[in-house]
Amino acid sequence: MICPNCGFKNTTGANFCEKCNGRLKKSNILSKNFLPSFDFKNKTSILLKALILIVAVVGIFAMVNVHPVSANSLSPNSHVSAVQNGTVYIESGFSGVVTVKNPITHKKVNVTVNYQPYSTGSGSIVTKNGYIITAFHVVSDSNTLNNENKLKKMNSNDVKWYVEEIGLINYIRKDPKLSSKFLKNTSNHDPEKVMGDVTSKFIKNGWISTKTYKSSIYIKGLGLKGNGSNNSLKARLVDVGDCDKDQDIALLKVDPGKGKKLPALTVSAKNPKIGGKISIYGYPGKKMEARLNTNNKTKHSASKSLNYTPFISSGHLMAKKPNAQGTIYYRTSAVTAEGYSGGPVVNSENKVTGVLVYGIGSKKNPKKIAASLYLSSKYIKEICNKNKVPITVA
Repeated sequence: MICPNCGFKNTTGANFCEKCNGRLKKSNILSKNFLPSFDFKNKTSILLKALILIVAVVGIFAMVNVHPVSANSLSPNSHVSAVQNGTVYIESGFSGVVTVKNPITHKKVNVTVNYQPYSTGSGSIVTKNGYIITAFHVVSDSNTLNNENKLKKMNSNDVKWYVEEIGLINYIRKDPKLSSKFLKNTSNHDPEKVMGDVTSKFIKNGWISTKTYKSSIYIKGLGLKGNGSNNSLKARLVDVGDCDKDQDIALLKVDPGKGKKLPALTVSAKNPKIGGKISIYGYPGKKMEARLNTNNKTKHSASKSLNYTPFISSGHLMAKKPNAQGTIYYRTSAVTAEGYSGGPVVNSENKVTGVLVYGIGSKKNPKKIAASLYLSSKYIKEICNKNKVPITVA
């Protein structure tokens, strides 16, 4: 694979350039949990069977074949409980109403898109009044990330497009004639690309329009008990890292409610130490709701049966990995999975030493996550200082 940063030809199958350590196209971003509990090795066959059964469910990424240790299986102690309480599940989704013109019958119908999750990840509570750190790609524009390998905020046109895509899927999958006409190539091509092309075609021909559209971010977790409906709070995006430098970090804010405080984690003042032990907390995608559920009845936030105790994966810090733009990542042997993205990387003192952003495929099998990369607490402190958010650093 040719590195887009320096032009070097890479041959190992890793996600970072052997020469400049820059991120290569199609790296293993860890947050896009659009389909639950699919094993990477069987992704294609399972996904195609699912598409045949339900006609038009769109799948983007699948669950990697790893088994992180459940936090519930650990011996309880105050430090672990504190990190568990401060680790949250983050879900980004869309809702609205679209008007679809059937190109066969020429009849128009309004399709209501109840809130549907589109991307999930994890995060860290860093202040008692509700500031949260996560990876930017958890709440970024997925199309730009997938197609151009760039981090980008969603604007109103992006939100409209996603609502139209979801509404169109919900409409087409109920009509065998439309499914046959527009989804006949799904079994031979990437389902994500097929549905993207179909959506673009409907927009170009004036067969679909948006009446209302909205994007929403919801936060859940152990530390939110008693806060909001179903221990869930709505979040807003405050700021993001420098996208030109691939600083995959974002700052969110929730309102805990009058007189209520959230369990904030302490951010490490020390630089990561090579060889040091770390633990990564997060919510694996196999426990999350599908990107596009089949009943379109989700009113608010994700799976109500989700156990909001984060999983834990432990390992050691292996190397420092700066990219071509000067952003520094750290590589760890901890094996994570989709859904961990944005979760806290905690050092031996149980302080947040970074935020998880990428999974790295092994040289022998690039589809199998062999290691993980994170941005250090330096970037957490920078984005909080920039926005005058007083965090605890020690």
